[in-house]
Formats: sequence, C-alpha cells, structure tokens
Amino acid sequence: MRIGIDMLAVQSPGSRLRGVGRYGLQLVSAMLAHGDTHDFVLYAHEGLPQDHLPESPRATTQVLRVEAARDERFLRDAMNRLARENSDDLDVLLILNPFELCPGYDPPARPLGGLRMAAVVYDFIPFLDQEHYLDQPGNADWFYRRLHSISRYDHLLAISDATRDDARRLLALEEHRIANISGASNASYFFPNRTLPPSRRDRSAIRGLGIRRPFVFCVAGADERKNVRGLIDAFRRLPDALRCQHQLVITCHLKPEDRAKILSLGDQHGLGDALILTGEVSDETLRTLYQRCAAFAFPSLYEGLGLPLLEAMHCGAAVLAGNNSSQIEVVGDAGLLVNATDPADIASGLTQLLMDHQLASRLSRRAITRASEFTWDRSACRVLEALCPDGFPKRKLRVDRAHDRRPRLALVSPWRPKKSGISTYAAWLAGELSRHYRIDLYHDEGYVPDLGLSQNGFSTFDYRLFDRMAKARDYRGVLYQMGNSPYHGFMIDMMAAHPGIVTLHDFSLGGFQYWNAHRSSDPVSAFRREVLFAEPDRAPEILENLEHWRTERGGVQDALTRRGIHLNRRVFESSSTVIVHSPWCVKQVDSDYSQKIRVIPHGAWPARVSRDIRRQTRARFGLDQESLIFASFGFLSHGKMNLEAIRAFSQIATEFPQAMYLFVGQDYEDGEARREVERLGLASRVRFVGHQTDKEFEALIASVDIGVSLRRPPTYGETSGALLNLLRHGVATIITDVATFADYPNDVVAKVRWHHEGMPSLTAMMRELAADSRRREALGYAAHHYVENNHSWPLVAAKYREVIESQATLRQGSISGSDRGVDFSKRSVRMEAMS
Repeated sequence: MRIGIDMLAVQSPGSRLRGVGRYGLQLVSAMLAHGDTHDFVLYAHEGLPQDHLPESPRATTQVLRVEAARDERFLRDAMNRLARENSDDLDVLLILNPFELCPGYDPPARPLGGLRMAAVVYDFIPFLDQEHYLDQPGNADWFYRRLHSISRYDHLLAISDATRDDARRLLALEEHRIANISGASNASYFFPNRTLPPSRRDRSAIRGLGIRRPFVFCVAGADERKNVRGLIDAFRRLPDALRCQHQLVITCHLKPEDRAKILSLGDQHGLGDALILTGEVSDETLRTLYQRCAAFAFPSLYEGLGLPLLEAMHCGAAVLAGNNSSQIEVVGDAGLLVNATDPADIASGLTQLLMDHQLASRLSRRAITRASEFTWDRSACRVLEALCPDGFPKRKLRVDRAHDRRPRLALVSPWRPKKSGISTYAAWLAGELSRHYRIDLYHDEGYVPDLGLSQNGFSTFDYRLFDRMAKARDYRGVLYQMGNSPYHGFMIDMMAAHPGIVTLHDFSLGGFQYWNAHRSSDPVSAFRREVLFAEPDRAPEILENLEHWRTERGGVQDALTRRGIHLNRRVFESSSTVIVHSPWCVKQVDSDYSQKIRVIPHGAWPARVSRDIRRQTRARFGLDQESLIFASFGFLSHGKMNLEAIRAFSQIATEFPQAMYLFVGQDYEDGEARREVERLGLASRVRFVGHQTDKEFEALIASVDIGVSLRRPPTYGETSGALLNLLRHGVATIITDVATFADYPNDVVAKVRWHHEGMPSLTAMMRELAADSRRREALGYAAHHYVENNHSWPLVAAKYREVIESQATLRQGSISGSDRGVDFSKRSVRMEAMS
C-alpha cells in the first residue's frame, strides 16, 4: 500500500517542538521501521524546517508548494489539490494534526469517491469545554469547520480510548471508523535511576532550581485544564508536618503575568518558598526531576493521552493522576487516581504517597512495568493495521435528504456546554424525535452547542434566525424546553412571538423571572410589571415584602416558592400546550389553563448494574468493596437537605461500622456540608468526590447501595434527573414525600414523611434499609421496572409526537376556518395584555 503523510505537525513553529510534533515524529519513524510491505510519501511544506523529517529507504519526500499560477494563496489550497488530484497515486493520505495552528492551513476535504483519508486526533478539549475555549465566535467557527472536515474521513486514529470515545460521541461515527492507536514516550531517554545516589550534576540541577527538601513534582501549563490552582490548594491542605517537610515544584512555560498570579496564590495559602516554579527546563533536568521526586502529581481535568505521566512512570516516579479521560487507562493500577476537581481528594492521595513509603515503592515498580507496555512499535502496528484496505469497510450511503419525507420540527433549548440538566434532556429528546422529524435546534447567542449527536443529523441555529428560517422550513411545530434558570432568558420573547409547545421542567419560575427582570435597565419596574401580570391578586403582598424576602435564605426565589407563588403565567399564555412531568404540577394549575396541560414523564433509559463496573468503580475511587454506601447525587445546595442527611447518617455510622456516605456533585454552599461532617467527627466515613463526568457519574450510581434524594419543602416543582438516574439503575432510594417526588409509587421509593415526622423518620428509613438487604433488593427491582414501563425514551417520544401532531392538526384546522373549539379570541386578548 502507498501511504502519504502530511508532515506539517513536525515542521510548523507551533507544533514541532511540542507534544504534537514529538508524537508525530516518533509515530512516523516507527511506521517507516515496520512498514515492510508499504511505500511512504512524506509531504513537507515549503519554507518550513525539514531537519526533523525521518528518513528511510521506504520513504520519499515531496515538497508541497502553494502554486500562485493555480490561483492558490494558502496551505489549505495546496492540501486540497494534493487530496483532489492524488498525483502520487496514493492509497491513503494521513494527516498528523488536523487542528494544526499554522496560518492558512485547514485539513483537506475528503474527495468524493476519491483518495481515502485518515487523521490522527489527540483530543477534543475545545468541544468538551466550550465555555473556556470557544467563547469567541471566530474560534468556534475555526474549530467546527475542521471538525466537520474530518468527520467525513474514512478513518480517525485516536491516541487513547478516551479520545476515541469522545470522537464517537461528538461525531456519531461507526465503530470501525475510529481506532485507538495509543502512544508512548521515549523509553531510551526516560529511565529509572532512583536506587542510585544522585550524581553531582543532578544535585547541582536540583539545588539550582531552589529545591532544598523532598519535593512533589508536576509538569503543567497555564491552561486551567492542567489544574495548577487545584494542586496548590491540595498541597496547602497536607498535614502541617508533611507540608513543612516537602516542596511543590511545578515545571511549565508561563507568561510573566501568569507566573505572578500563581506565586500570589501560593502566598495566599502560606506556601512561601515551598512553591517553586521552574519555568521551562532542559530534557536532562526534566528527567532528573522525574527520577528524584517524592511523588509526581498530575491532577489534570482532561488529557488526550498524558505524555508527562508516561515519562514520569518510565522514570519510576510514584504517580498521582486524575480519575478522568485517558489518565485512567495510562496509569491503571500503577498509581493513585483521585478526583481532580476536589483539592481535598488530591491532598488525601498525596498524603498517602508521602507517608506510606511501602506504597510509594510498590507503585514505583508498577509504574515502570506499566509504562513499558506503551511503545511506538505497538502504535505503528495499530496505524498500519487501521490503514490497510480491510480497515476501511465500505461507507454507508448517506441519506438522500432531498427525498426525506419527515416533517420539520424546531426544538428550542439550552444545550451543552451549558451546565443544565435540561440541556442533557433536550439532547436525548432530539435523538428520539429524530426518528419521526427533521429537527432544527435553536440556541441562545454567544456559544456553539455540543450536541453529543450526529453532526449530519441536526442543524443548529442562533434563535435570532428563527423568523427567517421558519418562512422556509414550514415547521410542524415549535417545542420549547423551559426551566428556572438564566439559561432560558432568550426564550420568553420568542415564545410570545412564536407560541408553541412548552415543556415546563420547573413549575415555579420565580428565580428566573427575578433574574430576567434584572437584565433590564430598570429591574424594579420590570419585576413589578411581571408580578402584576402573573399574580395580580397577590401583587400587593409580594411588592410590599420584596425587600425583606431578599434577606431570607435562598433570597427572593426561595421566598416566592415557600409562599406558593410560581410566576409562570407568561409561559401558559405563550403556549398552545404546556407539558409537565408530574401529576403534582397539574394540581397547581389555574383552572383557566387546565385544558392546556399534559403530563409526559421525564425520559430515561433503564440500565442494569454490572458487578464488574461496580467493583472497578469502587476500586478506582478508593471505596471499600464491602462498604455499605449511601450516596446523594447532584450539586450540593440548601434545598437538597444535605445537612439533615449527614446528621441522620451520624447515627447510622455508629450502628453500622461498614457504612459510609458519598456526595457526588459540585458544592454550591461554600463547604457547609464538609464543615458539618468535620463537626460530627465523620471525616473518615463521608466522602465528597465533587463534579464528575457523565460517565463517572453513572458509574458511581451503579456502585452504591442506597440512594438519598431529598428536597426541602416546598420545592420548585422540579423533576430530579439525579433521582431518576438512581431509579433507572435499580438503586434503592430514600426520598422526601413532597411535591413531584410524592408522585412516585410507594413500592418504588422509600418515602420519608418530613412534614409530619421530620428527622426521626429519615434516620429510621436509613436504618431500615441498611439492615434489610432484601428490602433494598425489592425496591431496586421495582424502581428499574417502573422506569422501564413509564419513563423509557421511546414511550416518552411517542407521547411528545402525539402532542405535536395534535397541535399541528388544530393549527391546520384554524387556518382553514375551523378552530376545533379553541378560543383564539380569548387568547388574543391575553396576548395583548402581555404586550
């Protein structure tokens, strides 16, 4: 086979001396050494250094030029010509870095029916954390244009299982089109040397950096993803004696302003000379630091592979890494994996490594063995195997959209990366409804949605384009996803102009309306108008007490909810149908709107708990296999009664020595729950693992014995996605018997009668489930069965389709002069009142 390789990643100033350039050079060199039956053409770019290009009898080098005579101006023009004309009779063209930053470069488009294309993909970080990387429209366009190009390639070569999984999710690729080729580090250069005393050169290098004590070492960067701040916060949490005996050494390139910020943070935490920022160092010094550190800490929030981990492991360092992305597969059981979002968990891992010398020595030996499994020979063989003709099954024919008879549907919602459960719900709903509709997804301005869906199956538009698009699209319906958060601010005016079907995820919208009023130039007047419109009878009470309610816990939002003031009338006025997830919501509706409301349960996929996943997850998070684990999932807030759960558990902990409690989610209460745990002396029995990826979130759910999902009455009328997650995994779950939670059958959940019995009933229910494994098993079975029969996505989508078609029929009837009993004149009066 004749393989062409674009060598720009090995040549360009932005890549050649960095990780991507080193990876590309080592990979191509190994391919040339092992490709006995293949010919290679290496494409070098004119005007860029060629000193790093590998040589081989099996390879020829062609210089690729931008040809002005062909009206070419940029590198992308030359690359597209190369792919289109294929003058070297290639079987496949491999792009080493499709996201190369070199000016004027884009990965070439795949020729229709022509040359086969492949690309190495390192990570999808910009698409996974868009609020940090794609906040500028120009950046978003640049990245998505390239992602769109490679989504049509015949094969993508990921450098880890984590990157492969991200590619499949983002691009909806068939499994055969994406392979994990892994990676390696230079084992001949990075080697262990810990048993020998340091050489004079090593001692000089270490002292020259200001290192005077045993040290924790980290290779990082200014990128927030590298989590330098989290590591510094963790280091200051070490036991006093341990912290005083060690220094924290961080190697990375930093701009002067970034260096000053990090040093200032260290000073704020009282680290002083314990924090050392070395700047960039030579490879020789880097190797010495790997070899001589007491521990290598790499609590990254995401990695495509994690080259520093492999280098440190080759050198025999005792490694601590984040339990996310590729770090899990690189480290395996040869290091400690911690929750990188939780400085306390990082500190706990470091404490183990620095105090338990036998553990550190054991992990050091394992690290050397583990790192040796990652070789360039293995990666080269995987590439060549993927690029052979058998590695390219015939591509499925694309759908002929010109003859796609599905009607169109507009779906309006916040989308990921917005941190909202509704964004996840909307993505699942879109996926199911796409069986029946061609769906256009509308979003707020200022970001590009990360759909987690096929890029080819959906179109996304800024909501401001709706007027223009609706004229051409002839939508069967418009479906809004509304909730009690600022993410929905763009919908209110759109609903008024284009009434449709609204899914009301939170029945109470007091918090949203209060926030929405503060977007205006006169917030007081704006909120007053909303109150007069939504609650004319109670407006005097609300406006008179507003200042006092601001001082109550939870502010105006919680004060309104406690008094049964929902401020949702505008949604009912601006909709043809309002969908809610619970019968409780129906009971709260004004009789004027009773004909508008429909109950459609929240969607979920029933899931079976695998014993292997349960065991592996517990091992990964350092949870004892025999522990009886209670757990609460979702962000920590006052309304979720975390303090009450901790106090009830304090009694269970004395009666059941194997019991522990796990909190999974971001803390929005400034450590209040942690302080309560410390006050009650439960630090060894209660773990906070912070925010987790969706994959780890679900794995943790599958690993617990008893779920605890509480709500302080009165609630916003929300349906808890975290609760449904517990039930669909068949986890016995304790809930408070309030609002929408009370609608679950008594044999599906364990209900606490908080209104009548308070704390004793919560403690008693925890005790009952802890002692009775058969009751837990029965509840879990009933929960799984209930979700399967009432919440499965196909059932939910069928009910949505029924509503959509019903409204479409009514609308068509009204156009033909038959209003089918709908009082449009009354609606017109109400719409005038709104304006």
